[in-house]
Amino acid sequence: MKINDERLKSCCFTGHRPVKLMTSEEDTRQWLERQIDHAISDGYQHFITGCAMGVDIWAGEIVLRKRGENPAIRLAAANPWPEMGDHWNPFWQKKYRNILRGALTGSYVYDKIYLDQIY
Repeated sequence: MKINDERLKSCCFTGHRPVKLMTSEEDTRQWLERQIDHAISDGYQHFITGCAMGVDIWAGEIVLRKRGENPAIRLAAANPWPEMGDHWNPFWQKKYRNILRGALTGSYVYDKIYLDQIY
């Protein structure tokens, strides 16, 4: 599959943090799994997560589990900056690092130099 073809069949995740959800974590995870299953059945194999706490990480975990069933599925991590997660509690840090380790590719949306120029 060429890179342009991949972009046509990519599914990206970014969403609410746990404290802002209107549903339970369990219901949210079940909904995400159904959506991911639907995307896979529609031919999507390339998934991208924003890596934030909540929906982003949960979706990434589901995609990594699905990749265990289907090695053609790929996960990319699109991090806002390298130190993201450094201030999180150990529970979320572990989940975040597992996503980074499991992702086949990763990139930073902004680098530290750029952030220093903004702030």
